[in-house]
Parts: sequence; C-alpha cells; structure tokens
Amino acid sequence: MKAYKEDNLMMHEFIPTGSKVLEIGCGNGQLLSSLKTKKGVGIDISSKMITLAKEEHKNLNFIRADAEKTNFFEQTSDKFNFIIISDTIGYLFDIEETLKKLHRVCNSDTRLIVSYYSPHWEPFLNLAARLGIKMPELGKALLNENDISNLLKSSGFETVRKEKK
Repeated sequence: MKAYKEDNLMMHEFIPTGSKVLEIGCGNGQLLSSLKTKKGVGIDISSKMITLAKEEHKNLNFIRADAEKTNFFEQTSDKFNFIIISDTIGYLFDIEETLKKLHRVCNSDTRLIVSYYSPHWEPFLNLAARLGIKMPELGKALLNENDISNLLKSSGFETVRKEKK
C-alpha cells in the first residue's frame, strides 16, 4: 500500500485540483478520485475494476475498454489537461500506436504522465505474486527509461521531465 500512497503523492505534485484528467488503466479509480478533478475519465480493460470504480466514485466517468481498441479517442470532443498512464504502458501490445491515438484528446498544453517501475523490480514482483501477497502479473514488455522516452518521441510527444522515485 505504501507504493500506491507514493504514486498518489507524486501525481498530486504534478496535477492541480480542478484539472481535466484521463487515466489509462485506471483500475478501481482510486488514483483518479484522489486528484479532485474538474472532469475525470478512467479507462480499464477489467470489467470487475470498472464496476468497483463506478460504485465507489460516482462523480467520475469510467469506461470498460481496451485502450488500444476503444473508439473513445475518436468519439469524444473532450481535451484533457493531463493523461496518466500509471504502470500500464508495458501491457500495451502496440505502445507507439496507442500513444499516437492520445493526441486526439490533447490540446497544446496537455501533459502525459507515464509512470512505470524499473525492470530491476521484476524478480521481486514475481516472487510476491508466487507467495500470494500480490496479484499475478500478466505478460508485459519490460521497458526502461530510454525505451519509454523513445516511444514517446516516435509517437509525437516531447519528454519535458524525468523523475525517479
């Protein structure tokens, strides 16, 4: 739980209250809800997580969809101040194409926040899953900081800031 608390604190440093925020891979909506948004939209592939999010956070909009296949980006006229991809980027099959789609919901000031753990943590996370103290991992790409920067650049995003926490 401490890791999630740290993630929330970090997001609060970057995202002011009253922002319009889209979260890709929102899970149960806890992070998005903690941000006190003007408008908050969460997308997640898990119907169970979306059901929980909708029950707990009625003031936010949650969509059960695969972020790579959803029509949401083409159908909405909303532009977001911030887009969060927290620990989700490695699960995407075509990361570059998915990032390109995000431009449809961006304005010139939109900030994309990508948080991802270091691949060095992978053995510990796998052990925790085997011991039953963490949910099992799905297959994913192990990305390092340079991989993510290169994917962002090739998708038309500029890296403004990098932090390690």
